[in-house]
Amino acid sequence: MSPSEVRRLQQQSGNSVDGDGWRTVYEGTQPVAEVNALAGGVPLLLRVRAVNSAGSSPWCTEVEVTPKQNPVRGGGRGKLYEWTQSSSSLEIRIPNLSKGTTSKDVQFVCRKFFISLTVNNMVVFRGVPFGSEGVRTDETFWQLDRSPDAVSIVLEVGKFKSLEKWACVVVGEPEVDIRKVTFFDPKSAASGNLPSI
Repeated sequence: MSPSEVRRLQQQSGNSVDGDGWRTVYEGTQPVAEVNALAGGVPLLLRVRAVNSAGSSPWCTEVEVTPKQNPVRGGGRGKLYEWTQSSSSLEIRIPNLSKGTTSKDVQFVCRKFFISLTVNNMVVFRGVPFGSEGVRTDETFWQLDRSPDAVSIVLEVGKFKSLEKWACVVVGEPEVDIRKVTFFDPKSAASGNLPSI
């Protein structure tokens, strides 16, 4: 790349300046760019090309990427659930289920290297847990949480390897940036002391 050559990175967007459905998210000479204004966990299309005094190269083949989420209480969001993590477990919450949901509508399978949850014949997640040593099946349980307005499911999933930071619940689901994870401790939160590990 010549000193006067720049790279232009664009994201597909419905709101573009030039009306072609793309907006520029980076323009510069660096071979690697960090773009911070992207929504985590949301798939998007990107394209790049070089621009210099001779003109512009063709756009490269579009690439679909899913930026990592910023963790909230150590966790994030899946397609149908929210999750947090402490140093020893995950709490997974499936909100806003139909009021008629009962335990008979829930199928939960938990093995050391496989977890699956189906509610009302809809797969919430299914696959290999993110943790390198799997889950503690003897420390994993679920319950229906009922309020006057809604029904939700709360799962507690024990980590086999304490202090391991999980990027997602099941491999292939949207990930959080584990460099930014601090473990959430419900006991400390209740007392107002939130430790960071």
